[in-house]
Amino acid sequence: MTKDIVIVPTYDRPEMLWLCLEHLTASRGSGEVRVKVYVDAHEGLVLPYREEIARVVKKFPKLRTELIYRQPHSFHGNSFNVLMAYKEAYESDARYVFMVEDDILVQPDFFEWHRTQHAQADLDCSVGVEKRPEHAHYASLGVCFRRQVIAKVLPHCRPGYFGNMTSYCRSQFKPSKWHCEQDGVWCRVLDPNSIAWPTTPVAHHVGWYGYHRQKSVRPKGTLEERYQQVRGVLQNPALLSAWSRDFVDVTPVQDLCN
Repeated sequence: MTKDIVIVPTYDRPEMLWLCLEHLTASRGSGEVRVKVYVDAHEGLVLPYREEIARVVKKFPKLRTELIYRQPHSFHGNSFNVLMAYKEAYESDARYVFMVEDDILVQPDFFEWHRTQHAQADLDCSVGVEKRPEHAHYASLGVCFRRQVIAKVLPHCRPGYFGNMTSYCRSQFKPSKWHCEQDGVWCRVLDPNSIAWPTTPVAHHVGWYGYHRQKSVRPKGTLEERYQQVRGVLQNPALLSAWSRDFVDVTPVQDLCN
């Protein structure tokens, strides 16, 4: 039985999750991993698209997928959902733990590249996108950790951090220009010299819209219609530029799975 886990956090983008799982299925080695889709939930808010998320997961029977609904919580953003998923993975028998958020599209060589990097060196983690100046020395974009490394972040998985991330990071770490959500915590605890980046990306970040990107244009209509709109926008540079109004870290992707 495989000992690799893929964590897929999601909330309100089932059409994006559809494309994400489609690419995971097409990536070589996907049959050797356990995929855990964690659906976030916030107190006082009706969970959007619960039935549609379940419908999307059922479209990919070849993936060994477990659908997990997070108990409603009061913490802002997705850091609670993401870091608690890491905590649960750490308590498993996993060899490697991949984080592929619902707006990440992996390439066919995604798993092969990550496993090769870890086989060649004793790394903290490997990152699937091409390194950019705004990424600091880490970016939570199609990443892979040796399970034991997750222990570095566990001391910070507590209410004090989730309740006020900025205040917590200022009190626990040296001053930093990087933000304080979950990948900001990783930036503060990982060894910059123990992270591998690809020269050619093995993952693409495509989430131009979301609950925290309100200015951008969202797809509309049925699940199927929204899925087709996302595909069309991602393959059309002019349309993507027009729809992505408050987020620039997205580039067109021509080689989408069919």
